[in-house]
Amino acid sequence: MKFKILLLITFLGITPHKILAKPAGESKDVSNSETSQTNNNEESNGDNIDLTKNLKAKGVKVISNKITPPIHSKNYEDTTPYEPSEQARAIFRKANKNFEDRELSGAVVNYKKAYKAWPHPRILFNLGVTYSMLSQTLAAANTFKKVLEYGSEPIGELRYKEAREKYLQLMGTLSIIKIKCDQSGPKIYIDGTLITTCPKNRTLTLNSGRHLITAKNKGYISITQDMVLPPGTVSQKNIKLKKYEQLIKYKQVQRIHPRWPAISGAVAALLIGAGSYLIYKGRSDIDNIQDDILRRFGETGGDSFEYDTGPEENAILYQNLGAGALSVGVTSAITATVLYLYRNKRVAVKYTPDEEESNTTDQNASE
Repeated sequence: MKFKILLLITFLGITPHKILAKPAGESKDVSNSETSQTNNNEESNGDNIDLTKNLKAKGVKVISNKITPPIHSKNYEDTTPYEPSEQARAIFRKANKNFEDRELSGAVVNYKKAYKAWPHPRILFNLGVTYSMLSQTLAAANTFKKVLEYGSEPIGELRYKEAREKYLQLMGTLSIIKIKCDQSGPKIYIDGTLITTCPKNRTLTLNSGRHLITAKNKGYISITQDMVLPPGTVSQKNIKLKKYEQLIKYKQVQRIHPRWPAISGAVAALLIGAGSYLIYKGRSDIDNIQDDILRRFGETGGDSFEYDTGPEENAILYQNLGAGALSVGVTSAITATVLYLYRNKRVAVKYTPDEEESNTTDQNASE
C-alpha cells in the first residue's frame, strides 16, 4: 500500500483555542519529497525477506487475525492558555523546519516539546509521520493510535484517513497482546519491563516475534515463558499463578541453656567425690575401732573394759552422709547427662520456596 504523507504545516496558522482552515501563505506541501523517499525505501527493501510472516503463535492464543483501527474514544478540548500555545507554535515551526531539512531526530525532539506545551492531536500526527520516516514502527503506530482515538474533528477528515491507513499499514508488522489476570497481586513483566499489576488487565502493542513474559507474586509459583506473536494479529495471554503449598523443614533450636548441664555435672562430681570420701573415712574408722577392741580384749584377758561409743557413732555418721552425698551426686550426674542430651530440640518450620529464596538472598547480602 502506497501512502501519501502530508505534514500539517498548516498548523502554523492555528490561533489559540480555535483551529482555522488553511491560512494563506503558510501552507507548505512536503508530500512529494516524503512520498518519494518512502517509495525509495520500499524499492530498496523489495528483495528482503520478511521472516516474521511465517511466525506461528506460541504461548498465546490468537483471537483475531485482523487488526482494526481504534475507535473514537476521546474528545479533544483545547484548554491551553495563549502564551503556552504561542510557544508551542514556535517550537512546531522549528520541528517542521527540521523535518523539511531531514533532521528527523531533531524534529522528534521538537514535536515532543511542542506537544508537551500544547497537547494537540495535529502535533501527534506530525510526530507519527516522523517516527515512520525513522522506521520506528512501534512508536509510530502508538502515536497514530492516539491520534485516531480523538476522531477526525481535531485534524480533519483527510489527515484522519491518512492516519488510519498508516496505522493499519504499520500494524501489519506489529502485534497486539491482551494480558488478562483475575488474581490480586501478581506483577506482569514483558522482556523485563513491568507491564501491569493484577487484577488490572492490559492491552499493548508490541513488535512481532519472540518475547519473554514473567509473572510473580509472593506465596505463588512464578512463571517465566516464551511467547511468539505473529505480525498483524491480536493475541491473548491468561495469567493464573498456582499457590505454593507450605513446605516443612526441621531445625535445631535451644531448649536448655548449656550452663545448666555444666553446673549439674560439676555438682555431681563434687558430691560423688565427697560422698566416696566420707564412706571411705567411715569404714576406715570402723576398722580401726574393731582393731582397737580386739587389742584390748587381748590385754584384759577377756575381762570387761570401758568402751567409748562416740568414735563408732561418728564413723557410722560419715558412712551415712557419704552414702547420701553419693546418691545425690549420681542423681546429679544423671540429670546433667539428660540435660546435655536434651539441650536442643528439633522443631518443624513451615515456609514457602519464595520465602526461603528471600532469606537466602538477605543472608548473602549481609555477608
